[in-house]
Amino acid sequence: MPPGTPYASFALPYPIRVDCFTCTAHLPAPYNTPALYLLTHSHTDHILGLSSKSFAARVVCSPDTKEMLLRHEIQLERAKKDAGEVATRTFAHLKVEGGVLKRDLLRAVPLNTPTEFELSSTETVTITLIDANHCPGAVMFLIEGPRGTVLHTGDVRAEHWLLKSLARNPFLQPYIPDTEEDLRVLIARNSQTASLTKTLNVIYLDTACMLRGIVVPTKENAVKGLIELIALFDKDTYFFINSWTWGYEDILKGIARAFQCQVLPLRIYALACCSCLIYHLPSHFYKHKHGSVLLTCLLFQIHVDRYKHAVYTHISDPFLRTLVTRDEATTRFHACERSERCNFVNVPDFDFKNDIAPRSIKGKKVVYVNPAPMGCAQWEGYRMDVRRRLAMGKDVDRLRVPLERHSPLPELLNLVSLFRPLRVVPNTLVPALGGLDWTAMNAMFKECMAPPIYDLGDPIPKELNMSGTVHSSVLDLTDLDLADTDPAMKNLVGDSAELEAQKWVDDGSMRRRLEVLRGWLGPKEKGVVDRALGRLPNSRSEHGGSSPLSSRNNSAPETPKRMNKTYMQDCAPALCWGLQR
Repeated sequence: MPPGTPYASFALPYPIRVDCFTCTAHLPAPYNTPALYLLTHSHTDHILGLSSKSFAARVVCSPDTKEMLLRHEIQLERAKKDAGEVATRTFAHLKVEGGVLKRDLLRAVPLNTPTEFELSSTETVTITLIDANHCPGAVMFLIEGPRGTVLHTGDVRAEHWLLKSLARNPFLQPYIPDTEEDLRVLIARNSQTASLTKTLNVIYLDTACMLRGIVVPTKENAVKGLIELIALFDKDTYFFINSWTWGYEDILKGIARAFQCQVLPLRIYALACCSCLIYHLPSHFYKHKHGSVLLTCLLFQIHVDRYKHAVYTHISDPFLRTLVTRDEATTRFHACERSERCNFVNVPDFDFKNDIAPRSIKGKKVVYVNPAPMGCAQWEGYRMDVRRRLAMGKDVDRLRVPLERHSPLPELLNLVSLFRPLRVVPNTLVPALGGLDWTAMNAMFKECMAPPIYDLGDPIPKELNMSGTVHSSVLDLTDLDLADTDPAMKNLVGDSAELEAQKWVDDGSMRRRLEVLRGWLGPKEKGVVDRALGRLPNSRSEHGGSSPLSSRNNSAPETPKRMNKTYMQDCAPALCWGLQR
């Protein structure tokens, strides 16, 4: 799991470890030997320790995640293989076939298929995998057992369509309650009946973007807007799509749909002397015997590198399998290895301050497409600005697309509100904040939790010495890097792309995150944040030490104006207090 994950990445109260495979010998029993490992998806920060050859435990994951893991190559190994050298796959030791030793540590479980797993001779749990809308193979885990029910989201993009899908999922429906008002009426009439309602004990929530308090475009809206901008360019313009990690496949799909060729029900018969031409046609031509070729559908394809092609053509998404090609000459859309771009989109280094960008090695005009975080208002303003610049005849060589892979706070509130669990635990914490982000969650999700009558007590074992409060009596945030930004901003391509992007994007900087965090904290914690933001004198100079923090019993945090109930209902169709199920 990412840095700062609570409870050593265990899905407590069960001895099940999620997305972390490092040594546990230092933990108290039974957590020093996890009964089961779960893997939500294959991003690097979720597979720590899994590359160790000494790892020998079973891991539950989705079929696509298993396929991606077994084909995983780090960039250095990819470069070796592309150069014809012998390369090593990172996780080849997880599945060994042939020879004396045979093993397969990856247990691939189909989605929406409840499956029993034995944790011990006396305890069995049922685990169901559910789509997380994050990247290929990414899932949430529903864990049901004698100690209660846990929903671990992994990394999730909880768009409105996903919430509707969850609400219709027969394995989740028992955990989706009526409104709080209806529950109170039911409790007053018959407390015994109310006890039959199933309640999630805990949601382990993707909090990677929890401190972004804005409403962001849906993936569909982001891709649609990008397509509209691409259509404004000349037909001979080439585009490099910076899909720098798994999760941006919707961009590739949208481009393939929007710019696909027409269906051509045409049969070509080649003469024997020209039959060699048949076997040099692109892969989307269907070859038949007797030298004939049937063009049943000319699907517009996107050029990808060898590694992406191997992954996309072996996972379960049939559209991805058909839309990628390794033939760089057949398309003007490219998503190849960004450090080794093909010559059609490889532009030599140059100063982007020039009015007109030089051409690629193949002489093509190239536009870079970078995923970058934006709010809805920023996205609308950005598209208007690009259209204006193109209409004025100005050269545009970079485009932004706000395709988010994680949910910001408004969507997280929707997700938690759908289930109304007893508690919420963060999957991601910023270690430098010393637990302030966890403390703020009490106020953030208060309105989305189960009524107090359902609180059955804390199931979290005390021996792990973790709680949802700041763990130190003193904390000083003045050394934080306030300019630290969203990962997408660190992976832009195109010289000076970051400088150009700053005008429109919500860069997710630490300063912006602290501004959101501040609104959910009590007075003393706010003082700590204000000092970090430079609004108050440094406590070191005032007191000769760090500022004391409040405990759980301090006065209740104030609800920030920008995120109050009215604001959220106005900005999104199905937020925490107005979700239509």
